[in-house]
Amino acid sequence: MTKSLVRGLRLVAAATLVAGFLASPASSAHASWTWTLTDGFETNAAATWSFDIAGSGQGTFEQYGDGPPHTGSWYADEVTFSGWIGVRRTIAVPISPGMHLPCTLMFWVMAQPGQKLNIEAIDQATWTYDGVKSLTTTAAGNTWVAYSTAFTTSASAVVVRLTAGNYTRYRVKVDDMYVTCTYA
Repeated sequence: MTKSLVRGLRLVAAATLVAGFLASPASSAHASWTWTLTDGFETNAAATWSFDIAGSGQGTFEQYGDGPPHTGSWYADEVTFSGWIGVRRTIAVPISPGMHLPCTLMFWVMAQPGQKLNIEAIDQATWTYDGVKSLTTTAAGNTWVAYSTAFTTSASAVVVRLTAGNYTRYRVKVDDMYVTCTYA
C-alpha cells in the first residue's frame, strides 16, 4: 500500500467515526453502582449502637440470650414495660453534595405477633425522616423476619433505627441491619 492510500483510509475511518458520533443520540455516560453496609451486632455493638427509651424498659446486646440470633452470635434485645424502645446507629453515606440517593434499610426481627414497629432513616443534621415505615408483626414469636423500607437521602450522616412500642410488656430481638444505596 502506498502512503497516500493509507492516509486516505485513515481519513475515511476518522470521518466515519465522527459521523457516527454526531448521529448518535445524546446520552449521559455514567456507571451505576451499589453501596452496601451490613451490621450484625458482632463487633463491639455497644460502641456503635445505642438504645432510645421512652417509658420503662431496657436494651441489651445478647449472645445467644434465650434463643439463637439470625446470624452470627449477637443480637440487640429490646424489652419494655410501657412506651417504646429503639436501637439505633449513625451511618456515613458516601454521597456528594446535591445528590439524592435512593436506598433501602432492612432489619431482621423476632417478635410476637401484634408488635408495632417503625423502621426509620433519619437525617442526622435536621433530625427529619428520610424514610419511615410503620408496621405490625404477624409472624410467630420464634421466627426471624426481614422488614425493610425504601428511602431517599441527600445526607451524608443518616441515623438508622428500629423502634418497637405501643404495647405493654413486649420483647423484640433485632439482628442483621442492611443499608443498600444505588448510584445511577
